[in-house]
Amino acid sequence: MTERLRRLPPPLLLAGALASTILAVGLINQRELVLEQQTQQRLTRSVLEITNDFSRFLPLIAPPGARSGPLPFSAALPPAVAAQAVAPVKSAATSTPAIVSKTVAIGRGDTLMGVLTAAGVAANQAQGAVAALRTVFDPRELKLGQHITLTFSRMADELRLAALSMAPSRESTLAVHRVEGDTYTAETKALPLTPGTARTGGVIEGSLSATGRRLDVPPRIMAQMIHLFSYRVDFQRDVKSGDRFAVYYDRAVDPKGRTVKLGPLLYAEMTLSNGKPLRYYRCDPDRNGGAAEYYTPDGHSIRRALLRTPIDGARISSGFGMRVNPILGYSQEMHPGIDFAAPMGTPIMAAGEGTIEQVGWFHGYGKYIRIRHDSTFSTTYGHMSSFAKVHPGEHVHQGEVIGYVGSTGRSTGPHLYFEVIKNGVKVNPMSVSVPIGGVLKGRDFARFQQEVHTIDQRMAALSIPQPALRPTSEADSAQVAAAGK
Repeated sequence: MTERLRRLPPPLLLAGALASTILAVGLINQRELVLEQQTQQRLTRSVLEITNDFSRFLPLIAPPGARSGPLPFSAALPPAVAAQAVAPVKSAATSTPAIVSKTVAIGRGDTLMGVLTAAGVAANQAQGAVAALRTVFDPRELKLGQHITLTFSRMADELRLAALSMAPSRESTLAVHRVEGDTYTAETKALPLTPGTARTGGVIEGSLSATGRRLDVPPRIMAQMIHLFSYRVDFQRDVKSGDRFAVYYDRAVDPKGRTVKLGPLLYAEMTLSNGKPLRYYRCDPDRNGGAAEYYTPDGHSIRRALLRTPIDGARISSGFGMRVNPILGYSQEMHPGIDFAAPMGTPIMAAGEGTIEQVGWFHGYGKYIRIRHDSTFSTTYGHMSSFAKVHPGEHVHQGEVIGYVGSTGRSTGPHLYFEVIKNGVKVNPMSVSVPIGGVLKGRDFARFQQEVHTIDQRMAALSIPQPALRPTSEADSAQVAAAGK
């Protein structure tokens, strides 16, 4: 082979060498091109995967009303890759709407419209949802901390409010649904409640209020009980650890067994350290739905013309009689009322039915109210922090809130100064004799006995036993009669 090449003319040898070199270079370039194409294809597939994933996520984080279109970095891609990057991804995610939910809460000073738009709801959709909601619920009644669940639907890159739901009370739920476009409809649904009764009682440890909380007695029921016994009991002096109490009341529970609605207190009992229980039954003898009162088992009304204590949960810090003035320092001074120490802002109740005679600042009494109950009795209330919506000449009911505990005027701290005036003379509120309610007779008493029998039967059927002490009706009557003396 070598000998034949030597015999060839030099120009032919040069041409053959050049052709061989060109062929070798071509083969190398072709291999490099194949490798480059393979690398570019792998890069293109990676870019497409990242781009498509980002395209799916972008509508969830983009602000409402943002325009859709090519991704901002697509211009830097090769034309073929950019075309594939902005093309819609053909997958199940674009053929069916995706559901996204989030829960928001009403904050101080928030409006529903503001909460919706802050959560990413487009303004026109928020307006449509709020308009629909107003047909069944006033958004101004939303409470601080109210949770609202928002449901969004997404088709391709469009995110829309599909539904809104919340529970404005423990008795009902509310839902808003999108019909079409920016049109929404609203509906409410009452939760199924089971009516029933509850019976709770026990030994008082510490204070009556603290014991009630420990036994999970609803605060409203405890307040009703304290109000009833305030006609007869001095809660600071008469109630001691070891005494007993019991309550029986109507209620309704939700499917989870939680009490969501309270009815009236049907029965209340206290057994004090003197061993003489007080038992009160609720009854509406006329069955007119608006005149229910509380009676002893023999039909004596427990209502007195005046409450002994026009404030719940207070203690007597200064009684009626001679004392040393804590501000002026007098060694002997007549204190013609009672001071009830209580936290600032504690509600103060009218001691009885009557007419407001005076409201305003009155010398050392500070903010002061005077109520005339009848031709014999008046009461005054001093050192208030503020008044309820009452004015001179207005009629108030016994137990109605007229103001709030304060320390205005000559005062050393938050308390209520309470006076009872009988025939123009200031008397001791804790010992004054005041009229009591009437006695049921005839047909009214017969109806009341039926109510008592029904309540006793229902209480006996509950798992919590009634207290062992069951006084006679004569003993109950004697206690009520003594309270009016």
